[in-house]
Amino acid sequence: MAKRSGTDYVYQYNLTDHLGSVRFTFNKHPTTGLVQKLQEDDYYAFGLRRVASAGTNKYLYNSKELQEELEQYDYGARFYDPVIGRWNVVDPLAEVNRRWSPYRYAYNNPMIY
Repeated sequence: MAKRSGTDYVYQYNLTDHLGSVRFTFNKHPTTGLVQKLQEDDYYAFGLRRVASAGTNKYLYNSKELQEELEQYDYGARFYDPVIGRWNVVDPLAEVNRRWSPYRYAYNNPMIY
């Protein structure tokens, strides 16, 4: 990610896990050239964030943007609440599979799905 700093751009890099969740954000220090940590995050199974060190990166769980006013992740068509592990609106394709509740995330099994 390139962020403007005066007339120059500062590049930030994200290390992600197998789900695409951002675990570590870093950049190169402008004077020393060493790698410096900007943010580090851990997540519970349903996406609730556990801050290891605070930062300004908003793209976190599954690389989706965290809306700080709602404390929910923006998936485009719907918002996901990691506290309860549910969507806050009905899935547009809910009629396809009536066996499962349309508010559930990953069929209540985020480790497999």
